[in-house]
This record gives sequence, structure tokens and C-alpha cells, in this order.
Amino acid sequence: MPRTQYDKIASQYVRMAGPTKEDVLKPSFLSMLGRVHGKKVIDLGCGSGYFTRIIAQAEPHKVIGIDLSRELIKIARKLESRTRLGIEYYTQDIIRFETKNQFQIAAAVYLLNYAKNEKVLSRMCKKIYDFLANRGRLVAITMNPGLKPMRHFEYGRKFTGQHHKPFFVDGERLRGDHFDEAGKAFYFYCYYYSSQTYERCLRAAGFKNIRWVPLRISQAGVQKFGSAFWEKHRENSVGIGVTATK
Repeated sequence: MPRTQYDKIASQYVRMAGPTKEDVLKPSFLSMLGRVHGKKVIDLGCGSGYFTRIIAQAEPHKVIGIDLSRELIKIARKLESRTRLGIEYYTQDIIRFETKNQFQIAAAVYLLNYAKNEKVLSRMCKKIYDFLANRGRLVAITMNPGLKPMRHFEYGRKFTGQHHKPFFVDGERLRGDHFDEAGKAFYFYCYYYSSQTYERCLRAAGFKNIRWVPLRISQAGVQKFGSAFWEKHRENSVGIGVTATK
């Protein structure tokens, strides 16, 4: 399997600086996820397993994580050997992954925005739909269709586009510049899509009840940093939640 962009930056990616993972992404994901006790859950694009472990701690019947990056999965498996949460990890392209299991929940945190074009995005959505049992739920976080290019770093990261316009264009490749906890810079590429494109692909796959969910700031985050600290997030949130049902 060829190396992915994340194989080269895995050690930095898991030590990404900034407060948004703990104070925005985690509480937002948990709010959308709901009750998972006794359910089968698949975490697509799981990376080093940060959200997979959150799912596993909620006592599902089964949870598996899939990611294309060998290095990130290696980190996830190392952490699993310590915590023993019962998570199965696989290094695979989700479009090619095969399983006899059907899942009540498919999690996809920052997965859909790695589709390099709408055709691939459609294939991703169809594959996710096929993973789900009847009335199963997609719980995703993706790049916010309302996101605007950043001139400066915000919360330790900056997203810019290839066209250098004051707005992003549907299907545009974005560069995400970040810092790790040691202050060392790294970057990766992903793609921007409009809400219309996401919804078109989800509906074509068979999904219904598509709902956009703004990411919430935890009360702990407000208490820790103050309300004014989060103003840029309120004005230009990088991510947004989206849920849908089969």
C-alpha cells in the first residue's frame, strides 16, 4: 500500500496544538453521537483512534476503526495495546474495505473532505450507506461549507486555497497549516465542498434526514479561555457536523 500524506506527519498530527479538539470537536461529536451502548459502530478515517476510543468508552457491542495511513493505525494499535478497549483497527481505503457486519452508526470525523473530486465523494457516501444497517446513522464532521480563507493562524491552524480568492470554490484543494505541541510546523491537503454538493452525494447514496449541526464550544472551554477567545471560531468555524439516516 502506498504511503499517504499522513504517514509522513503522523507523529506531529497526533500532537497537534490548539484547543479545538478537546473543547469543540469532542463535545460536538459526543452530542451528535448519542447512545451507542450495545450497538455496532464503525469509525471511518479513524486516524490514531482519538474518536474511536471515545466511542469504545461508551460501551458499544463492537467498534472498528479504518484508516488509509499505516503510521496512524500503528499509533492507534499501540494505544489499544495499553488501554484494551476492544477496538479492531484496519489499514484500508474505506471504498475497498469489505465486512459482513452491518453497523448502527458510522462515524466519519474529517473523512469526506479528503475526497479529491465529487465522483470519489459520491463513492464514499455510497460505501458508508452500505456499511449501515437499516435505519443506521451517519455521524460526521467535515470542512464547513461556510469556511472562508484564513489570512492568519487561528487556534494553531490556517486553511488556504489554491485559487487565492476571498472565498473557496467547490472542489478546491485546501492546504491546512498547523503546529504540533513542540511548535514545529506541518501541513496537509484536503478539499472544500459546498453544502449542496455534500447533500447531492448523500442523497444519491440513499441517505435521508440530512441535518447540519454547528460545532459547539464546551462550557469548560469558555471557562478556561473566556468567551471572547472563541470569537473567531464563531465567525469562521473550520468544521461542521452533519448527520443522516439510512
